[in-house]
Amino acid sequence: MLLLSHKAAAVRDHNDNVNALIQNGHSLSLAFIHDDDGAPPGCLACYRLDPSQVTNASRATRLRRFLRLKALHRRVGGRDRRQLMEQMAVAKYDPKFKRLMRQADLVLALDEQADYWERWANYFAPGTPFFGASSVTEVMMEQLWRDRCTTMMSAALVSDFVESTVIGALADHLKSRDPGPLRLPGSLPSRMVQDLAAQLARSRGSAPAYAVLLELANIDRGVRLGEVDPIVKAALTYLELALHGVTSYLVQGVCTATMSAADEALRDKEPDRAARFARLALALLLHRELHSDGLHSEMVADPVRYLEPWCRSGVFRAIEACRRGGAGVAHPAAGRTGRVVILPGVYPLRDQAWVAAARAIPGAEVDVLNMRKYAPVFRGMELDDRAIADLLEPARSPQWQQIEPALAVLAQAEVVIADWSDPGAVWASCNAPEAAQLIVRFHGVDVLSGWIHLLDWSRVDDIVFPAPHMQDLVVQILGHRIERARLHVFPNYIDVSKYQRPKRHQAQRTLALVGWAQRVKDPVWALEVLEELVKHDRSWRLLLVGRQFASLPSASGQRYQREFARRLADQGLNDHVEIRGFTPNLDKLYEEVGFVLSCSRREGYGIAFAEGVASGAVPILRDWPIFASLDAAARTFTPEWVVVTPIQAADRIRKSSTLENWERAARAAQAQLLDMAPSDDTLQRMRNVIKLHGSAQGTLAE
Repeated sequence: MLLLSHKAAAVRDHNDNVNALIQNGHSLSLAFIHDDDGAPPGCLACYRLDPSQVTNASRATRLRRFLRLKALHRRVGGRDRRQLMEQMAVAKYDPKFKRLMRQADLVLALDEQADYWERWANYFAPGTPFFGASSVTEVMMEQLWRDRCTTMMSAALVSDFVESTVIGALADHLKSRDPGPLRLPGSLPSRMVQDLAAQLARSRGSAPAYAVLLELANIDRGVRLGEVDPIVKAALTYLELALHGVTSYLVQGVCTATMSAADEALRDKEPDRAARFARLALALLLHRELHSDGLHSEMVADPVRYLEPWCRSGVFRAIEACRRGGAGVAHPAAGRTGRVVILPGVYPLRDQAWVAAARAIPGAEVDVLNMRKYAPVFRGMELDDRAIADLLEPARSPQWQQIEPALAVLAQAEVVIADWSDPGAVWASCNAPEAAQLIVRFHGVDVLSGWIHLLDWSRVDDIVFPAPHMQDLVVQILGHRIERARLHVFPNYIDVSKYQRPKRHQAQRTLALVGWAQRVKDPVWALEVLEELVKHDRSWRLLLVGRQFASLPSASGQRYQREFARRLADQGLNDHVEIRGFTPNLDKLYEEVGFVLSCSRREGYGIAFAEGVASGAVPILRDWPIFASLDAAARTFTPEWVVVTPIQAADRIRKSSTLENWERAARAAQAQLLDMAPSDDTLQRMRNVIKLHGSAQGTLAE
């Protein structure tokens, strides 16, 4: 967005709107000729336009430009001569003006003098909207309304989940209902309402559902259907969590009522409707605001009690009753293919260790089956009501399972390895050959997802966990469903030798946090550690490595991003923080790092952190809050690495800050990691899990 003014001070009349637009993530630039009344706000990218381009040239060029401008001035007339000459000079001869015009998506004139540039905007950037000074306030306000609604749409309404489930569930349930009059603020332009309705119309819902959601978008607590209708209440609860991170409703009670509605639909022989309601309830019960992104999880604290609305429902019992069953794990000797099929999962980052382990087995042939390329459901962790409907009626033609190329590969498998407990693992549990061994590995986020409640655990022979707390939690969550499976606990594979490289001279004063731009990684906690350090020593720096924050986060995610930006600016830490992009070469990056941070709110293992320790960086391990009751961090690594607060972390760092102490602490931690997670041992354990007929993997006690 480009703001134009003759004098920079004109922007001050719009300070509140400009600041709000910047906070909403817009990129604003201000271009002006004079700043006689003082500098513009520091939050803007400012460009001073230069009329002297007319005179800063050769004599012949100066004369030619002056005559052109004079001719233009005579044709326009009626303006202050000097002012008009300056504006024409800038428009014709300042390259910054042309560049800014061509880069802008929207151009706003802040004062009447800047209105003159509209003709040049049309020339340099045809099609780019230009609004004059008389309408600039209205345009800014409308954009802020659009931002507010877009945030809510992106947080809750435009996702595949809400389109097909929240709106769909409301549509199914409200076909004959009138949600009441649509109450919108009078200042909201009517075309904004039309835009929102158009977005919602892409779903499978109905007009009454749109009205309810539009009322919610205005945070109007006058919607009373939710007080009596369980499906509406569930939808409103889900959307409140998406919009605010908290809800006024009791989630377990809402989910119990929603599952009752699903059970009623199932009794009425409407499996699709039952699946839609069940999906809404399960997604609400496991909403990321309640578990994945917070500091506490009721499910982690008491899984059995928390999951009662799902586990006591008729839908859950019907799904379990329809399972193929896996009475014992039988692998007949005849007809074995020696083929291992590996599903790398929704986040295919660490499956190469399984590939290496399987290929080391004599006679094994390995296929990697990347389900992400076959359907959108395999590209994320959002639930799919078609999967639930198929599980409720396995006899009918499945809506989401018939992926012929993938089924052809799976049919040849003697062993199937699902590296995540995700949609691909559910698909494999429904379609793998009955004689095939099925191995499922947990990571961190999948234990808090809904897919593990849809997976046919009676078909799973082996379950792999990266740490003891993951096993403890999954056993509590799944209970008797996994009693036939063999359980294995060993860390993720790390090629330790790859990271054993010399440190650079600045490493002793460098901290690093890898994969930083997520709430679950809690970079604000890292800033608090850095703040404690620079109070006493300004030589410390923090490397934040990885991709930036998501461009369309939830409302609570936006608040977290603003808090991160505020702390970075207010505490004077900008000069001590360096943000690096994603790199596949962490081994080289860790040459610069002397202290590696794990600030996470939860972790299944923390492999990037472990790689940093392998490189010779001193570990600073937060007691992961969501899993603190399981003593997760200390049991995954070692208690002496664990700290609870940023002050404790800073104290631990300072104690190892001298060269001698740092080298000693780094060597000790590196040796401890090698003892806890030796590379060859991990690969051997992975090979031991794979049971190919007639292979000679060797054995290793676990």
